[in-house]
This record gives sequence, structure tokens and C-alpha cells, in this order.
Amino acid sequence: MLTDGNRNANERHWVITFVTGLQMSPGTTTTALSLAYMGAMQAYLVVLKWVCRNMSAPDMFPRFHFVAQMYYYLFWYMMLMVLTPGGVDDRNFWLLVCFLNGTSLASNAGLKTDQAQSPLFAAMLHVWRLSGKELATVSAKDFDHTRALKKHLCDLCGFPVYLQQILHKGKLLDEYAKLDATMDLQLVLLTIVGLSATSCTATFARADLAQAARRNRDDMVRFLLQAGVDQNCRHDGMTALVIASVSGSFRVARVLLEFGAATEAADHSGRTPLMLASERGDLDVVRLLLEAGAQADCADHDGRTALTIAFRAGHLRIARLLLEAGEEKDVVICAETVRLILEASAEKDYLDRDRETPLMIAVLTGHLRIVRLLLEAGAEKDAANRSGRTALMLACERGDFEIVSVLLEAGASKDSTDRDGKTALILAALTGHFRVVHLLLEAGAEKDAATRSGRTALMLACERGDFEIARVLLEAGASKDSTDRDGKTALILAALTGHFRVVHLLLEAGAEKDAATRSGRTALMLACERGDFEIARVLLEAGASKDSTDRDGKTALILAALTGHFRVVHLLLEAGAEKDAATRSGRTALMLACERGDFEIARVLLEAGASKDSTDRDGKTALILAALTGHFRVVHLLLEAGAEKDAATRSGRTALMLACERGDFEIARVLLEAGAMTDCTDRDGKTALMLACLAGHLNIAHMLLKVGAETNAADRHGRTALMLASFASETGEDIVRLLLEAGAKGDYADRDGKTAVMLAALAGHLKIVRLLLESGAGTTATDSSGKTALLLASERGHFEVAHLLMDASANNACCDREGMTPGEHSQDSGPGWTAFFYASLSDAWSSHLCCYRR
Repeated sequence: MLTDGNRNANERHWVITFVTGLQMSPGTTTTALSLAYMGAMQAYLVVLKWVCRNMSAPDMFPRFHFVAQMYYYLFWYMMLMVLTPGGVDDRNFWLLVCFLNGTSLASNAGLKTDQAQSPLFAAMLHVWRLSGKELATVSAKDFDHTRALKKHLCDLCGFPVYLQQILHKGKLLDEYAKLDATMDLQLVLLTIVGLSATSCTATFARADLAQAARRNRDDMVRFLLQAGVDQNCRHDGMTALVIASVSGSFRVARVLLEFGAATEAADHSGRTPLMLASERGDLDVVRLLLEAGAQADCADHDGRTALTIAFRAGHLRIARLLLEAGEEKDVVICAETVRLILEASAEKDYLDRDRETPLMIAVLTGHLRIVRLLLEAGAEKDAANRSGRTALMLACERGDFEIVSVLLEAGASKDSTDRDGKTALILAALTGHFRVVHLLLEAGAEKDAATRSGRTALMLACERGDFEIARVLLEAGASKDSTDRDGKTALILAALTGHFRVVHLLLEAGAEKDAATRSGRTALMLACERGDFEIARVLLEAGASKDSTDRDGKTALILAALTGHFRVVHLLLEAGAEKDAATRSGRTALMLACERGDFEIARVLLEAGASKDSTDRDGKTALILAALTGHFRVVHLLLEAGAEKDAATRSGRTALMLACERGDFEIARVLLEAGAMTDCTDRDGKTALMLACLAGHLNIAHMLLKVGAETNAADRHGRTALMLASFASETGEDIVRLLLEAGAKGDYADRDGKTAVMLAALAGHLKIVRLLLESGAGTTATDSSGKTALLLASERGHFEVAHLLMDASANNACCDREGMTPGEHSQDSGPGWTAFFYASLSDAWSSHLCCYRR
């Protein structure tokens, strides 16, 4: 801690500096701000050092708070400067200080007394917990004595007034102490631990706990329980949990249960919180109480349980929840409850919000005796809920054999359907309840009833792979070849989901092997696409067609090759499947395997004699597809098998050309080694060398030139490899050099009369233009428009290229067909370029460099 001497000296220094800044005379506001800011910075550093050394000092927070207020003043002063048009005058500045400081400094700004006494300048009260947490900041004008402030804190935080103590500078304030200045107040909270139960404070606390529970004030309930109030204390004969259950205060009930409130404590009528919440229909509170261990079988003084009360009040969802929470020993009690309800002439077919009847709830909760009682009382057996499900359907879905038997004996409809068209048999098959399916079939349920999507019980059982249910349905005569909306049969569904035993069962029962879906897929095709070897094998053994095609022309072999299932491909080839069947786009199994890069499948197809040179609609062969997708091993395999090396697509591209365009050096090398022609041309007349140069593949261009590719061949537009490389990219310098070294002619012109130099100048490739000029390319040639390389560069604004061409003795005064010179073209490129151009003509490049920069 700072010693008294140096601490006081430091405090005096920064306080005087700060106050001096605030109390400067009019007209010196800027200086005031500077001094105030300097004082605040010094204060901050001094207090920060002191805080770090003395974390437990009692006056740490007031001092730190004072420094924070200084920065607060400065912040609002800056805001006032921004928001006040014409700047901040001294009057506004002092108004701000008075408002923030809460003191009567209005006289410094020349204000009247009534202005100084307005609410704007009221003192502020800051209330802190002993932990250092600020609870509230309020105006002393609104709370001018301690009692009023305590009431406010009670409303705000839930702290009862009689458990609050307010301290100022360590001194306890009495109830009506005046609060008429800015003050930092500390709040101390008392407890009732150790007090007599008959004391006034304890009595007040119990009453407040009941009131807080009634008003859903969970914050006050929590505080009172923490302060020592018994969670099971009674007020007017009721515990807080009973009151919360009556009023539906879920949050209060949760807090009380956290503190261990008794769930069985009852009111004067013997009703527990669970009964009261059930009567009120509060599902959330009922669930909360049950989770806390509340007993559902307790009875009040009239013998009513929570279930009885819920049934009588028509809260069937709560009744269902209570039944689900019951144990086996409670079944008799539940049944007795229902009997009493029925004897009291309760509505046995009452519908809740989900249109569920008591019979449905009894079925859903599995209470057989209650189901019997309701049926004996004449409950409607075939009533349906919102989704169209009857009690029988719900029991079948749950697989409750005994309840299904009782309902069938009572005459419940076996073939009613829900909104989706499902019957009791379909639901039992869908959920895999074999005994219930067997019972329904014996009772004569419709075997081939279908859902809205067309699925029968057999189809659903086969899709699930339920062998026993599928077997019993087939034995009962269910249709084997019914189809759903998509054309799927039971066999197709079993193959699609990979259930081998069910597929075998259906085949033995005589199911149609070649039935197809709407898209034309058979069970064999779907099994091959999935790669299911065993199902494919059993279908082939049963005589399924190997060469059926779907809508796209795909066969089972094509699907297996396309999805990469080697064993299935091998199985189909051994079974004699057509090797060269093609899709609608002309692709064979071999072509698809080569496109995918599947070496093993491609090899086995070639060994089986698949055609190597079949073409698709675009003229692509297996070799072309493999080269196009970059599968080196497959390309090598096809070349060894004797595939045609120079086959071309409809656009005239060979495998070598495509590999050169992609930049695939290895595939290009193996094709050249196999003897592929280097000078084949596509529809545009481009060769492999042109495509490699155009794409910037130097290594491939070098390899092509080594094997003798024609250097000066031209495409349909008359452009050679050199021209294409010159125009394509600035990075093509190395390719241009390679072509020139190989003997490419730099003065050849295309159909428009443009040479390599002109194309490079047009594209603005300075390095390439320089390289071409160094190789002896001319600068005076003109194109079909009469433009030279210099004119083209000038037209595009490539000043560096134009300067290079002028240095190379290009004709500066030449004109194109329109009679325009380079200088006139440069004017179209902007004034900056014009200045450069004329500077270039006068051979004063460096002195005029700044003129053309925009």
C-alpha cells in the first residue's frame, strides 16, 4: 500500500490537475480538456498500481470508481463536441459536468436556481454488494431515504426489506436516513438461520415465500431459501410447492424442488402438488413433479388420485403421462380409478386436443384391465385420433398381443386405415411384431391392403428384411408382385436393401425376377449397382435377365462397372452378360471403367473380349476417355491391348492432343512411344504442338519438337504455334524461344495478315516482342486493316511495347487504312498516353515518364 505521505502527494497532484481543468475560466475549454485528460491519465496509473498491490484494501473500489468517472466525463464531453453544431461553448460544458457529477456547479455556467434544482442535476446513488458487484444506480431524487431504496431493491432483485442493511462508508444507515448526495452504498443481506420460528422476521419470511410462489417470483424464492427459510414451511396450511402447483408457477416449483421441497406435502384437503397440477391441467408442472419422484397413487381425503382428477377434468394428456409413470403394482389402482370414473357416469369417449379417447390412452400405456373396463362400459372401439389411428392400430403398432386380442374379440375393425392408408396389419409388419401379424391374419385382415404410396405389408416386411413376417404373409397368400407408386415390388425392395434371405424366400415363392421400376431397373440391376455379390448370384441362378436395360440404356454390367464392383463385373461376365452393350450416350462398360480409371475392371473386360475402339455419341473411345481424365495405367493397358492410338472425337481431337492440352506429360510420352501421330489436326486445324503451346506446357512442346512435330503448321485461321504462343500469355516467353530455336518462322502471317510480332504487340507482351525482334522479326508488316505492330500497340495503349518497336526503327509516321498514325491512335487511349507517345517521338523517354502515368 502507498504510504500516507506519498499517496496524499500523488492524490493532490492529479486531483488538482483534474479540477483545474474542469474549473478553467470561460474561453479556455480546450486547455481545460487537455489538463483534465492529463490529470485523469495520472490518476489512472497511480490507482492501477495501488490496486495491483492492495486487492483487499477497503477503499479500493471508491478510488477506482472516481477515476472511471473522470473518463466518463471526458467521453461525454467528446460526444457533446460532435453533437453540438458550431462547437461546445462553456455553458454546455458546465451543464454536462453538473449532470454527470450530480453537484450544484450551475453557478459556474450562470444558470438560474430553478435550472440548477431540476431532475437533470439530481445526485446519483450507487449500490454495491460486498463482493464488488454493482446492483443498481439510481437518482437520489427518486429514492431520498433508505426505506424507499430498500423497497426498490426488493422489487428489482427479490431481497425482502427486513433482510437488507444499507451501509455508507462502513456505517449502518437507519430506515429513514436521507440520501441527498452522490453516494456509494454497500448492501448487506441478513439470514434467518438460528432465529426462532415464532420470531417476527421468520414469520415475515414464511409469508413472503408463499407470496413469491404465488406471484411466480423465482428470484425471491431462491433468495429466501438461501437465507434459511424452510422449503416445506406452511402459510395458511399450504407449502410453497402446493401454492406454486395451484398457480402454475413452473419456475418456482423447479427452484423449490432443487432445494428438496417435499412432493407429498398436501393441503388441508389432502391434495398433493401433483393432484393440484393435474386438476389445473399444467402438463409441464406435472412432468416436473413426476421427474422429482412424486407418487401418482396418493389419494386425497375424498379418495381421489391425480389420475382420477385428470380424467374428471378432461386432461387426457396428463392422464396418459400419469399412466405411463405408473409401475406394475399400480395397474389395479389405475383400473379401480377408471371403474370409479365410469360409475360416476364420466364421458368414456371424451376426446382431448389430439382426439385421443381414454381407450386409446389405456392402449398406449399398456393397461389391459383398463382397456377391458372401457370396452365393457361400451367405449367406442373404432374412434380415430387426428392421424386416423384407432385403438387397434395403436396396439398393433406397439406390438401389444394381449390388448390386440381383446380388441379383436370386442369386434374392432381390422382394416381401418389412417391418413397414410396404413392398416393394423401394415403397422404391425412395419414395426416387426410377428405374433400380432399372425393374429391379424388369423382374424382375416386384408393381406394386400396398401398405403397411399402403394406399399403392402409384404413389401414393408421385405424392405425391413423381416424374414419371419414375410414368410407368414406369403403362406397366407399375400401378393408377391404388387408394385408401389415407383413400380417397386417386394423382390426389388429386398434386393435394394440387401436382404439376401428375403430375396431367396421370394424367389422360391415364385416372385417375378425381371419386374422393373418406373426407371427400368430390375432387382438384378439394383443389386449389381449396390455391389451385392450374393444377391446378384442368387438372381442369376434363378434366371434373371442379364441384359435388361433401364431408361438410360444401362445394363447390370454397365452399372457394376460404373460403380466399381469388380467381383460383380466378373460374375456377370462369367454368366455371359453382353460386354459391348452401350448406354443411350453410347458408353460401354469398358469406356465407363476407363473414364473412372478402374484398372482391374478395365483389365477383366479386355480379357473377356470387350471392344477397345467403340465410340460414344461424341466419338470418344476408351483410350480417349482415359487420356482425357488422366489415368496413366489405364492408357498403358489399352495401348498394350492394341487400342487405336489416333482415333479422334467428333471435334477431331486425338488422345495425344487431349493429353497435350491437359499438360499430362506421362500420358503424352507413352502415346508418342506407342507411335501416335504428332501432326493430326482437329476441326480448327490445331495440332498437338499448337494446343500445348496455347496452354503453356513447355515440357510437352519440347517433347513434341524432339519427335519431329511440324513447327510451322497453321490452323484454319492461318496461325502457327509461334503465333498462338506469342498471343496467349506473357509467360509464354520460354515456349516462343523454344519454337524459334526449332526453326519457327517469325514473319508468317495469319489470314488477317497479323504476324507473331503483331499479335504479341496487340496483347502487350513486352518480353515476347523483344524476343521476336531479337530473332529478326520485322516491324513494318501490316495486317488486313493496314495496321503495323506499332499501330496495334498504340491503339491498345501498350506504351512500353510501342517504345520498344520505335527503338527497333518502326515507322512512326505510318498510317492505317483509316489514315490514322500511332500518335492519333494514342489520343484515343487518353491524354496521359498521348503525352507519352510524343515524348517517345522526341526520344525523351525519361524526362516525360511522369506525363503518361495516370
